Amino acid sequence: MFKADKKIQKKIKNSAPETAAKKQTEPLGQTEFPKSPGAESRQKPKERFENTHGKILQAAAGLFSKKGFKGATTKEIAAEAGITEITLYRHFKSKEDIFFEIVKNMSMISMSSEIFSTIKNYGLKEKLEYIAFNFIKIFKQRSGDFRMLLAETITRPEMSRAFFETVPNRAIEMISGLMQQEICDGTIGRADPKLLARAFLGMFLAYNMMQEILLGKELEAYDENTVVKFFTSIFLNGALKKNAN
Repeated sequence: MFKADKKIQKKIKNSAPETAAKKQTEPLGQTEFPKSPGAESRQKPKERFENTHGKILQAAAGLFSKKGFKGATTKEIAAEAGITEITLYRHFKSKEDIFFEIVKNMSMISMSSEIFSTIKNYGLKEKLEYIAFNFIKIFKQRSGDFRMLLAETITRPEMSRAFFETVPNRAIEMISGLMQQEICDGTIGRADPKLLARAFLGMFLAYNMMQEILLGKELEAYDENTVVKFFTSIFLNGALKKNAN
């Protein structure tokens, strides 16, 4: 179990869960693919398919971010990916399907099961701080993708539902499971575990939105360690039993 704030950050940096999740959390617009035609031609059919699939998602994410979902065409996406539009339609039936897969791939912003496996023996405060540090870090890495997704979900309800179910809701479900266990252990007083999860996640979601999406960091930057400790303290002071240590 870690005790100091710097140790928390060091564990996050060096932990196996991050290594395992690194490919999942990498921004779509920054994914690198083989550039050598010779190397690509030597790939097996499945590898070529997956490589092309990833290029389409990468190209679409970049164009959606620049031009919006409506403004980007499948022809432009195909050209950006270096393929024909016919090839694109072998991978996706429609532009909507591309968008939904981008959302699906962003499920990494939800707390992964590997993270929860890592913190299972930590105290409640350390668990929450570890989760919060990871959440802030991942949000910063994917801020461009989130900006694009949030812009589209405002005008397209079906995309909004897909986004919520895939990203925030999965995190809420996993954190509420943690809250339920703490309630059963008597650490936290009787309360709705999902509301507790929403309250905790909501603080950091609002902070990230203001800092990364609305660019509040350009007006006033905060030390992330201070933010995590402060928000976690506020949450625990309201959730812990009065006689709990």
